[in-house]
Order: sequence, then structure tokens, then C-alpha cells
Amino acid sequence: MNFPKSIYERCVLHDIFTEITCLENFRLDDRITKMYNYGVVDNTYVIVMKKYNCSLREWVLRHKNELWTHLNTILTIYYDVLKIVKTLHDQKVTHYDIKADNILLEIDPDD
Repeated sequence: MNFPKSIYERCVLHDIFTEITCLENFRLDDRITKMYNYGVVDNTYVIVMKKYNCSLREWVLRHKNELWTHLNTILTIYYDVLKIVKTLHDQKVTHYDIKADNILLEIDPDD
């Protein structure tokens, strides 16, 4: 795979523009991360978003030996993910990178 050599190459600019547009379109939805600002710093694109306590992946790894005790939390997260994916698809948005690293949580990582 050939990677772009500059932020000005079309694929990088297109990807950043698409992500910023999606974040702007869903800015009123509390289930989608908040974008505070975006721009170019030192020849690099920057998107400033809300900071979360942990990702779903980090949370699961912390609880891997006791996941069954958190079944209610896991099912709630699963249900919320299904609802937001449906919302995205209803708006004709396809998220090509749904994974536990991209599901950000506001819960205490140790809970």
C-alpha cells in the first residue's frame, strides 16, 4: 500500500474532510464524540475531540477475568452501539472501522 507523502494528497484530505463533515452533521447527538476544533498544525491535520476515560477494548481487557459480573454493562453498551449504528445508517453514513478501540466510554475504567 502506498501512503501519502503529504497532507495535501487527495486521499488524506478527502478522509479528513469526510470525518469532519460527519462529526459536524452529528454534533447534536450525545452518542457521537464531540469535535471542538480542527485545522492544520505543522503540516499535519488535527481534530480536537472530547477526551474519554477509556475505550471499550481497554475496559474489556481490565475485566477479562470477570466479564460475567459486568453482563448488564456489556449488554447496555452493545445495545447503545446497535442504536447508533442504526442512526448512522438511517442517515446514509457507513462506518468502516467499527471496533472496540473506537467505542469510547465515559465510565470509570475500573468499574
